[in-house]
Amino acid sequence: MDKATTVLYVMYGMPSCYSSGFTFAKKFIQDNFNVTVACDQDVSDLAQQAGVPFVHLSALSKQQTSEQFKTLINAQHSNRLVKLLGYPKQLWKRYRLRQHLLQEQEFTNLVKKINPNLLIVDVECHYAIIASHALKKPLVLCSRLFNHTREKGIPPLNSSSLPAQNWQGRVSIKLEWWRLRLASWQIASIQAMSFSRLSPIHYRSHTLVDVKAIAKHFNVNLSSIATTAQWFRPVAYTQVPIISLTLGALDFGTRNRSQFLHIGPMVAQNDYAFALDQRTVSEIDQFIKHAKSIEQKVIYCAMGTYAGREPKFVNLLRTLARLRTDLAFIIALGSRESVESYTEFSNNALLVSAAPQIDCLIKADATILHAGIASLQEALVHKVPTVCFSVGSNDQNGTLRRWVYHGLASEVSLSDVSSNELSELIDRLFSDEEMLERINYFSQLASNEIQSFLPQSLIQDFPS
Repeated sequence: MDKATTVLYVMYGMPSCYSSGFTFAKKFIQDNFNVTVACDQDVSDLAQQAGVPFVHLSALSKQQTSEQFKTLINAQHSNRLVKLLGYPKQLWKRYRLRQHLLQEQEFTNLVKKINPNLLIVDVECHYAIIASHALKKPLVLCSRLFNHTREKGIPPLNSSSLPAQNWQGRVSIKLEWWRLRLASWQIASIQAMSFSRLSPIHYRSHTLVDVKAIAKHFNVNLSSIATTAQWFRPVAYTQVPIISLTLGALDFGTRNRSQFLHIGPMVAQNDYAFALDQRTVSEIDQFIKHAKSIEQKVIYCAMGTYAGREPKFVNLLRTLARLRTDLAFIIALGSRESVESYTEFSNNALLVSAAPQIDCLIKADATILHAGIASLQEALVHKVPTVCFSVGSNDQNGTLRRWVYHGLASEVSLSDVSSNELSELIDRLFSDEEMLERINYFSQLASNEIQSFLPQSLIQDFPS
């Protein structure tokens, strides 16, 4: 392919994807590719900030389809008898809405309009992956996770196990893969018998019932391109090249380059995750300046979207801030949480819903993070020592295990750690020279991969 290659990148509509996604897209622009980013969330402000052409896929956005579904449900009669008699008709309407949404041509029309030489689609965007396959366009999937394809002696990503060292370990890991397969089958069976079969189809549809319905609509044999036996998500694509925005040196396994390729974490100096309130940004800046002026070390704490589900995290930090008046804590509760819901914090703690995370990490002396891959890679690239915990969501167990295995983070369990123990761990972060050396080493590896990645090399690795 020549330098005039046109690329359409379909990005998953979740805040943790935006910063790495736009940084990734900018790499193509810098290499003189014609790039357009599409997403079902309207992140046009962030795209403009990043300087990346953007298209909002609105017709099948989760918000739009949910509103259509709510309108349909709310139209039911309030009288219970009338409602009961009209229930079959209501089910028919749900089915008709689902079929109507499957007929939507917005995505295929966009592909035909842009006519890309290459389609890059985030691995969670099943609708776009299947539709792109049906359109017979050169397709590469983009993942923000470590290698999820099955390898001998390597545990699945939702596991806290290490790679097998002997035959007992290999047997144990085989059992983990079989348990994962059984759990996936159980979830799929429940979905198949539930009313999710009548839920709206949208660009982020992820149940196996929905994925199969999308494949059937586009006349794609799902089993020819995917398997349901490998991953904790409904399907893992087996016949499509996958690039991973992760540092390969941190992964377990041999990394099969014939399908799966690490290209390094797309971490930049700028954060495109949220359209932040400038008053919050200014408040954080002033808080950090004041902390530095009185020689307080700054600890950045981020729970992602889990603060509401894990109140102990917030309670721990409340107690820790009172205990350690020599430290200053910036606590990002997550964009879904309201600061007003939390009270009784000391003056050395600043609570915000959403923070400019990369800027905070650059200025922080240490960080306390959940095991989300995006946050951990950002902390690593910017050389911030980390205390880390997993809430067991998706790949967090496996990601945390890799960080601890390579000596890049101290691990805690939210279920039994105390504020005193957390305080001691923070002090160890400042004095653990071995860990700091490893962080510097892997940070340099990550920076080298970020600098050395060229889109043209990606085209060469995965020729169409």
